[in-house]
Amino acid sequence: MIKTRMQLQGELERAGTPNRPRYPGIISGLKMIARSEGLSGLYSGVPAALLREMIYSGIRLGIYDPIKDLLSTPDSAENRGTGIGMPLWKKITAGAAAGMIGASIANPTDVVKIRLQAQAFTGTRAYTGTFHAFKTIWQSEGGLPGLYRGVGPTTQRAVLLTASQVPTYDHTKHFLLSHSELGFVEGRKTHLTASFIAGLVCATVTAPVDNIKSRYMNQLFDARTGKGTKYSSTLDCIWKTFSVRTAQSSTAQSALTTVCDIGVSYIGGRCSRFVQRIGS
Repeated sequence: MIKTRMQLQGELERAGTPNRPRYPGIISGLKMIARSEGLSGLYSGVPAALLREMIYSGIRLGIYDPIKDLLSTPDSAENRGTGIGMPLWKKITAGAAAGMIGASIANPTDVVKIRLQAQAFTGTRAYTGTFHAFKTIWQSEGGLPGLYRGVGPTTQRAVLLTASQVPTYDHTKHFLLSHSELGFVEGRKTHLTASFIAGLVCATVTAPVDNIKSRYMNQLFDARTGKGTKYSSTLDCIWKTFSVRTAQSSTAQSALTTVCDIGVSYIGGRCSRFVQRIGS
């Protein structure tokens, strides 16, 4: 929520309010939303966000290892688990492919999530809930194409995110475990350290394109022409965003979100392995 709001607040500067940003930081932003919109305001768009994560993260994390296996060389060190496993470039390639596929399929849920989280900020209440947002966008913005607005920057962000997040986590974990002198063993400490490093790396890499994605998706589109009301294209959005120097306005929020996301994904992965062991 706060990440999306802080990404969009720079647009007000072009609307004639070049004063101090509405949300100067994470904590102050959370307090302001809670005071003005109540506790429920902090959870706007949660159903859409959960639906998005189920589809997007379920796909990208689920197919990462299979794609990595396709890129591995039979009977090589990367299959026997020696050293640090397969080369980093293969992990990056697998992550990029997995992210691209997951994001392209989950794009409609991303559009709805951003619209719901942003509507109180923009002063409009066009959507009463997740399914109403799907229906309204479908009817007013040209059907399925309306739900796939911004699929370009969304896919680009997912490629950068997964190509930097998952391989960095994977490579960092293997590096720590393969250097026993560092004092790391398989366990919580190693996984949290790898998650923290992966979160910082991918947040730094994806912050600019994540900003562009949020702004481009949040605008309304003409159903007949397909043109946005604020940005005519992704390149136009990039130009206008960089003209007010806000492309990195939410790097800290992105880093915090990503670290938490990796941590939850790790817990989910451990639970999945536990269930598999019970079933076998």
